[in-house]
Amino acid sequence: MDNQILEASIRPDQIAIYYPVYATGARTDKQINAEKNLQCNDHHGEMSLKAQRKVKKAVAWLLAVTDKKAIYSRKQGKKYHMKIGFITLTLSAPQMHDDNTIKSKLLHQFFVEARKRWGVKHYIWKAEKEKNGRIHFHITTDQFIPWRELRDVWNRLQNKLGYVDHYAASHGHHDPNSTDVHSVRKIKNLAAYLAKYLAKNEKNNTKVVKETSFSYDHVVDNGDSKMIMSEPKEKLKKRVTGRLWGVSQSLSKCKSLTIDCVGNIADEIDNMVKTRKLWCKNFENYTIIKCEIKDIFSLASGNVGALFRKHILMLKSSFNSQLQLI
Repeated sequence: MDNQILEASIRPDQIAIYYPVYATGARTDKQINAEKNLQCNDHHGEMSLKAQRKVKKAVAWLLAVTDKKAIYSRKQGKKYHMKIGFITLTLSAPQMHDDNTIKSKLLHQFFVEARKRWGVKHYIWKAEKEKNGRIHFHITTDQFIPWRELRDVWNRLQNKLGYVDHYAASHGHHDPNSTDVHSVRKIKNLAAYLAKYLAKNEKNNTKVVKETSFSYDHVVDNGDSKMIMSEPKEKLKKRVTGRLWGVSQSLSKCKSLTIDCVGNIADEIDNMVKTRKLWCKNFENYTIIKCEIKDIFSLASGNVGALFRKHILMLKSSFNSQLQLI
């Protein structure tokens, strides 16, 4: 490696420094094991460590390529600045279709309409199960979506499979509270909050648990009709089937900035690690530096910060011509 030049791969949350390895045609043990895992890809309703890392990387890119926007609140009479929207979509009636049908018929169409109606380009979604067994979705986007519009659109979509009509049969109206808009404006470390929320696994996901509610059985005893309360039943908590999460094409195509780590570049990165006291660990063939995008931009007067800003601008300009699909 004496004649090789170190390279730095820079993304919003991490810098990797390494000697480039060129393909030899031979497959590594890691590649062989990865193929075996894909052939038997039962996630058991939980995100793998690799999937969690991918979600965290997607969150970092989402925040890096999304600009702040001014939002006016009529209720408070104030203007706020925000970067992203964080919403939840739920089913308004007991789930009558399998998880994959809900995702293909409803969630997919939601993102199609979100792009057209609210200009959503970047998003990350995560599917979970409620205690009642219904699937629901946590979604973070690059746009703020008004709660009333969000509910109207989602209720119209989920009624394609009859969920709002089913709700109205027992509640007498067609306006279920099926959505939620979360406020993340006051959260200081937004990247850490979103990454933890979207990459978490549900506790006791496969544990046999007791139902919290009792059921009543109608029986007839000697001509008398009465209700008898039954004991809680044990059942296996349901898990999400199919894909647990996904990102927009735009985020999946965000690539790290790769530059030669020599001269002033190496000095700038080394100085950033020392002055900002960043986590840094040396491995056998590479070094990993954990950072935030503000750490990289702190080098604005040098080559690294300027190059990464230019890289972000190039990514943003490329998004304007891309179609966003789930």
